[in-house]
Amino acid sequence: MSGGSNPPQQSRYRATPVETLSVRNVTNLGQPGLASSNPASLSPSPPAAKTSSTQLGCEGGPTAWDSSISQHPSMRYLEVTGLRVKYKGPGSDDRDAASIRTNNPIPQGCPVFYFEVEIVNKGRDGYIGIGLSVKDVKLDRLPGWEPNSYGYHGDDGHVFNGRGTGRPYGPVYTTGDWIGVIYDRFERTITFTKKGFQLGPAFQNVPENNKFYPTVGFRTPDEEIVVNFGDDLDRRPFKGDYRSILDGVVSNLYRAVLNTKVPSENTVIPELVFDYLQHHGYWETAQIVGHDILKGARTVSEAAKEESTALSGVTEFVMQGDSMKALEAAEALKPGLSERNPGIAFALKAQVLCELISAKKDSEAMIYGREVLVPAAKTKEDTKLLDSTLCLFAYTDPENSPHGWLLSTSHKTELAASLARCLRKELGKREVSTLEEIYRQSCCLHGLLDDLNDPSARVIDVANFIDQAI
Repeated sequence: MSGGSNPPQQSRYRATPVETLSVRNVTNLGQPGLASSNPASLSPSPPAAKTSSTQLGCEGGPTAWDSSISQHPSMRYLEVTGLRVKYKGPGSDDRDAASIRTNNPIPQGCPVFYFEVEIVNKGRDGYIGIGLSVKDVKLDRLPGWEPNSYGYHGDDGHVFNGRGTGRPYGPVYTTGDWIGVIYDRFERTITFTKKGFQLGPAFQNVPENNKFYPTVGFRTPDEEIVVNFGDDLDRRPFKGDYRSILDGVVSNLYRAVLNTKVPSENTVIPELVFDYLQHHGYWETAQIVGHDILKGARTVSEAAKEESTALSGVTEFVMQGDSMKALEAAEALKPGLSERNPGIAFALKAQVLCELISAKKDSEAMIYGREVLVPAAKTKEDTKLLDSTLCLFAYTDPENSPHGWLLSTSHKTELAASLARCLRKELGKREVSTLEEIYRQSCCLHGLLDDLNDPSARVIDVANFIDQAI
């Protein structure tokens, strides 16, 4: 419906870090041009919705009609009962139009907002307008007639944006129909549905910084609607498939990222892969990448192999329950390591005592504890660990005692990793490969964007994305 004379026109380290990616993953990542491959077969799985019954990222969004506008002149024509609104004005001409908006705007961090409007009664002429508008839009005009306002009108199926003259878009709607509104922050589009069927984007390049309020306008007698803002989906589920809508939007976002082209002659990715493989001792695969992809520009040195093998051997001693050999091997690799890193040295010595107690070598354990471990405790942390270790003497089954965690695989793994980090630092090596550092920084950036209410950050999980991308 035309609106008479035209008015003026008008984005921390959150994700769980992957300490080591699989060989399969990094081998695939090493293929030049992978990011530009056809992602048509990719079916990303958006993260599960929040445990609350609201839409993803839309906590604090619209929940009801705005009661603060009850004194607005146009409200004299509207009868509001909960989420139901009925027009009771004269409906003589456009001056009798009346609109109502929600109590809260769509949150900036909401990636996709969806709401439904059921047409209870089309009234005399069905001049109902459904859409979005900012707060300062006049309420005596239908959605879309004013700047920063977007509307889909039921009497003619036209859509309006900032002017009284619309353009053809979809079918008319009437009593018994229900209209869905999809605000997609990724694509910056507003799309409407009729009884669950999407009608395609009605508006594109929608300003992303505007705070939009779901809005419905009325113009002729007895027009009546009831709305669902998706704020309590357990009690009031949508008629339409919101999850499917969200999945589709997120799939498009994933594909947009995967369609980023990487020049085939660019060696950055294979260089990162080679560095990762060498860092973790995947020598044969690293040699293949260096020879076949990097054309011999990178090779694996025997010295690097020997050093990495020695490092692996040290940590393996810890995992095998021979922390004494681990400490000796670490000292052989880097003399003076124990003196410069007393904390890790004491933890290894404490583990030696744990292993002696576990092996039922009580006499040897008591001598070692009295002559070696007790005198070595220098800090509060050392004393705390010493107390827990000595408590193992009190149990016939130390592995299943309250302090049995000292003999667990997880504790040994953590101790081995701490020793490896210490050795790498002593040897001037990086703790992680460049590829893993990029991953960690990506997770950190993702967390920052989430804090800034970036809608993309709400639905992309970095680890999940990488798994599906390969």
